Amino acid sequence: MNKNPNAKDQATPAMTQEDVLRELELLPMWHLRAGFAPLAPAAQAGSSVPVSPVPVMPAAHVALPVLPEPVVPEPVAAKAWTHVASTDGVWLFVSLTASISADEWQLLQNMAKAMRISLNTAQPMSNPGHALSASSAKMLIAFGAAAAQQLLASQASLPTLRGQLHACYGRTLVATHALDHLLQQPLDKAQAWHDLRLAMQALVDLA
Repeated sequence: MNKNPNAKDQATPAMTQEDVLRELELLPMWHLRAGFAPLAPAAQAGSSVPVSPVPVMPAAHVALPVLPEPVVPEPVAAKAWTHVASTDGVWLFVSLTASISADEWQLLQNMAKAMRISLNTAQPMSNPGHALSASSAKMLIAFGAAAAQQLLASQASLPTLRGQLHACYGRTLVATHALDHLLQQPLDKAQAWHDLRLAMQALVDLA
């Protein structure tokens, strides 16, 4: 099991729009379209420079309905799951894998840094139904088709499940590519970043 090397939160330096893409290793293969709302930089300790409110995309850009919650069967006992929660308890990242490799953990850390959140250590999850029902997370990110299909009791392909907000155990779920897939197909990191932006906008709308 891989552990988060940074047990305590540390002050995060201000990140530019280019920094976000660099964290996700999307430069120079992908550039932001005009009109992208960058994440607001973190306020520097002791700084007197005012920080602008976090700009967000207009709601019309992601005005997607949350699909009705399906009846989810209990997962097969032989399956091994791993989940990673954000330290604020808002996010829960779920993968249908027994563990997360060092490279996958680094990629997830890069994603979290671009999203301006910090992560707890990865944990095994033998029963997603019980674990997710007890979680306080508002947003679930399912990495890979297998995880999304089982959580949503769906046989739809990942391209069909992506780009939508799904109801899952009373929470909102967004499906995206598996971490190992992103390491093997780095060009798809751009799609994963769009999925994460969809989730971030959904949280703004829920606030």
